[in-house]
Amino acid sequence: MLDILPSVLFVVDSDIRLLYANAFGESLISMKYQQAAQRHTEDILACEHSFEGTDRCGTSPSCADCLIRNSVKKVLSTGETIRNEIPMTIGVPEKKVVSVLLTAGLFESGSNRSAPSSSRISVN
Repeated sequence: MLDILPSVLFVVDSDIRLLYANAFGESLISMKYQQAAQRHTEDILACEHSFEGTDRCGTSPSCADCLIRNSVKKVLSTGETIRNEIPMTIGVPEKKVVSVLLTAGLFESGSNRSAPSSSRISVN
């Protein structure tokens, strides 16, 4: 059912590692989610800031202001649903600016808590 959504759907854990991507999400990252599982979504999307840090996604100075990372943290701490629109530069070696309509909400399955984020992405 999630594969028919006309939006990218990523389910991530508290460290923004990919747990699931629907078919549209797979088309954005150009690989099956099983190949990308447990990798940081910013690394998969080739966020322009994910390569600036000393170690990995989340370690550059720009990551402190990352709306995706901060939205997931807020959802996991408060349980509220968050909706934002953000521009994001993705892609290596060819960079493109995309407009992301981000919706993040809490998803619980058994004892696991994760934050699915659904995004409509358009390339500018």
